[in-house]
Amino acid sequence: MTMLRVLVVENDGERRLAELIEGDPSTELAAVAATGRQAVALTRRLHPDAILMASNVLGGNAFDATREIMTLAPTPIVLVLDEFGAGADRARAKAHEAGALAAVPFPAQKVDLIDTVRAMAAVHLVRRRPLRAEGPAHTVSPRRGAHHGATVVAIGASTGGPAALRTIFATMPAGLEAPILVTQHISTGFSEGMVNWWNSAGPLRAKIAEQGEALCNGTIYVAPDDRHLTISADHAVALSNAPASGGHRPSASVMFRSVAERFGAGAYAVILSGMGRDGVDGLEFIHRAGGTVCAQDEASSAVFGMPKAAIDAGIVDIVLPLDSISRRIADAVAAS
Repeated sequence: MTMLRVLVVENDGERRLAELIEGDPSTELAAVAATGRQAVALTRRLHPDAILMASNVLGGNAFDATREIMTLAPTPIVLVLDEFGAGADRARAKAHEAGALAAVPFPAQKVDLIDTVRAMAAVHLVRRRPLRAEGPAHTVSPRRGAHHGATVVAIGASTGGPAALRTIFATMPAGLEAPILVTQHISTGFSEGMVNWWNSAGPLRAKIAEQGEALCNGTIYVAPDDRHLTISADHAVALSNAPASGGHRPSASVMFRSVAERFGAGAYAVILSGMGRDGVDGLEFIHRAGGTVCAQDEASSAVFGMPKAAIDAGIVDIVLPLDSISRRIADAVAAS
């Protein structure tokens, strides 16, 4: 196993995170930063494989430091949250918005935290850039019937997804005449806080999907923890305990396949930032059904894995920067 060089960021005198890294045979403590400002400087000088940062670090807060690191020297960052309850939800939302790949509560199981740091260290990052007012679309595989009106929107995302989705929902028009389904890979227990964060951003209502509820236009239905989000024949939510698909439950692929079966050419699917290739198998069904498949572009993705896998599979119709996606969704729904 390759030794992982980790920069720890925690307040002077606190050694809980440093001791955790020092005590694991698969990790090496690259350095300890006692302030957010030191974290930025050490990252630029040492180029660690990953950063483990306490959310309560002083001297330039953790979120500002994360944002600066992701702009100047992109490095996988795992934030360890000291907040509890609603405070933890707010801190986690700020962490994702700043560019952290993961935010976990403390105390956490040592093995789980090390596994998270190692998994995030494997992520290929792109430099964060300020959002443009509008970006160019790149049509990948134009085909007959792919760009008509949409009666449902389905979105899959993983690492980097919560902040990307908030950006999309913040600029979505009120009164959207279609439901939106979302599968977002997120740690158990954080979905509700993520949904509340989205609800503070824009006019549409986001909620955790509930078994049997009818789909309503202008509502965002989010897959709950450890359940696949699918759609029944009468266009109601059908939550599934079926086995994980590609290691994921909920799985974007399972959701996309169900959407293709129920809505066919009326489906508008979006694959956002994330590791791996979840969603690709399901997007194939939407592609075959004549629906539209949109992928987030590399420049605006925190992690280009999932969008790239879909593009490489030849099933994406259009590649868009993050700041263009909401308008394209609105246009497709308005054309239905």
